[in-house]
Amino acid sequence: MQPQDVLFPYPRFREVQQELVQQVADCLRQKQNLVVHAPTGMGKTAATLSPALDFALKQKGTVFFLTSRHTQHAIAIDTLQRIRKQYQIPFAVADLIGKKWMCCQEGVERMYTGEFHEYCRAVREKKECSFYEEVWKGSKVSAAAQQLIAELKEAPGHYHEVFASAKERKLCSYEIAMQVAKKAEVVVADYYYLFHPGIRPGFLKKLGKDLGKSIIIVDEGHNLPGRIRELMTARLSSQGIRRAVQEAKRFGFPEAVEQLSYAQDMLNEITGKMQEGERLVRKEEVAAYLNTITPYEQLVGSLALAGEEIREQQKKSSTGAVADFLEAWQGPDAGFARILSAQKGAAELSYRCMDPSTVAAEVIAEAYATILMSGTLAPTSMFRDILGFSQAVEREFPSPFPRQNRLAMIIPSVTTKYAERNHQEYLRIAEICSRMFQAVRGNTAIFFPSYELRNEVHQFLRGKVEQPIFLEEQRHRKEEKHALLERFKEEKDGGALLLGVAAGSFGEGIDLPGDLLKCVIVVGIPLHKPDLETQQLIAYYDQKFSKGWEYGYVLPALSKALQNAGRCIRSETDKGVLAFLDRRYTMPSYFRCFPREWGVKVTTDYAAEIRRFLALS
Repeated sequence: MQPQDVLFPYPRFREVQQELVQQVADCLRQKQNLVVHAPTGMGKTAATLSPALDFALKQKGTVFFLTSRHTQHAIAIDTLQRIRKQYQIPFAVADLIGKKWMCCQEGVERMYTGEFHEYCRAVREKKECSFYEEVWKGSKVSAAAQQLIAELKEAPGHYHEVFASAKERKLCSYEIAMQVAKKAEVVVADYYYLFHPGIRPGFLKKLGKDLGKSIIIVDEGHNLPGRIRELMTARLSSQGIRRAVQEAKRFGFPEAVEQLSYAQDMLNEITGKMQEGERLVRKEEVAAYLNTITPYEQLVGSLALAGEEIREQQKKSSTGAVADFLEAWQGPDAGFARILSAQKGAAELSYRCMDPSTVAAEVIAEAYATILMSGTLAPTSMFRDILGFSQAVEREFPSPFPRQNRLAMIIPSVTTKYAERNHQEYLRIAEICSRMFQAVRGNTAIFFPSYELRNEVHQFLRGKVEQPIFLEEQRHRKEEKHALLERFKEEKDGGALLLGVAAGSFGEGIDLPGDLLKCVIVVGIPLHKPDLETQQLIAYYDQKFSKGWEYGYVLPALSKALQNAGRCIRSETDKGVLAFLDRRYTMPSYFRCFPREWGVKVTTDYAAEIRRFLALS
């Protein structure tokens, strides 16, 4: 196979990359799904998009490239622009992010997604959105909109470029992007456009696309199960009800005030004397209480109407959010858990999704083919199972980077196991981290299971390190995170520490090549809290696959730890140190999850190992 055979945008394939390209092409010819673990450095985006686009153009189909990160949109669009330029093929590309983030109206970014969609529908129906009105003249696209659409078909643009051009011309950027997508051979979008059951049918209908003729490429596929679970989870808190009561009073809805008070009484009743903790709740407990006052469906409908009217006046509504929850609560039992949580006088009722296949399996079954890919998708069998693939080819590729450029170590001298946490253990962790940092003599990122643990270790670490220490904060805005990362990069010559958390913004999705990051230390194992939800997840996967402990607890944590470690080596010339601090990593159930090509060492003489590695480098 030659690059030009599949519209590959570069003159030659990287090592192993050709094998991935061939695998994708073979699966598409045979109408097979593919679940592929392909580490950083293989060029997964080009290796999947090229054969998929080539196949779609020949078969008159559509490629949906789905990703959860805005940075990945840019990589996909850049790849497609390069293909178009190199081969002079006139295909169209549409770049879509969440509708709310493409809206030109001021203030919508503060709205919840559900509230935004209600607001958007209302202002369009009332013809109060000037941006939308400028796109349409009756049932036809306006001349100004046609001009911009034609430009975007000729020169595919990133979503922020589409937004800027549309806003400058007083046009709705979402409607413009959707018009481009109707004729596009490739649509780059967020997961939710196809994996949200409330969005997918209308989205595909508006585009005139047939899922059966579509190739779906799911980028960073390890994120998809968690995103679907969160998408399908609904929550109702005592604070949320209080906000709704105040809102209904303010806008003059006395009946809603009374009904919301019933909802508050219901939550108080089922919470009872429980001051702290969690328990499972039956669907009937909520319905039975509310039905004594007014029929359940009538209550939901009444609150929903009040919420719609409130949204027309202030864009968002807590009253409508209560109605949305009560409607979701009536959903199925299979694959879900109903949990009541109480803490410090506050209560939350939640309807939590356990099984992402309740949504994903239908999409996968209808599509022509689905390619799920990630650098941390091992074991592929877990993702095949939990997402509901009825059949799929599974492949795990080794890292294309030279093994000698990586020193991977487990340091079993400490643990973050909850029962063994104490100030002495935090001090030992700080001492090991500071010694490694001094031995590496370069920028080092340390990832912790939680902000609380990070803060405990930081208290000891700051007295042992003279170089700058940067802290990722939970409430940092996007601009603040970017500025912090830039300051960290500037310290590459003298070295600095970046302290983050495994599930935070810096644990995944950032690139720090070369000397910008020389070492990553993963402190502890980022296991989910063994709360009731985790227990239910383990029980559910135990019942469904007899693998509850692995699928519900161990493997997701190891995937996150490996994602953190992957921040260090981003190209074939990068060299770096990866260290995992916790004796539990030596246990067979954890140790077997490390990639074989890493050659992970278990050692307490980490400083000497680093010196030898640097000397050989």
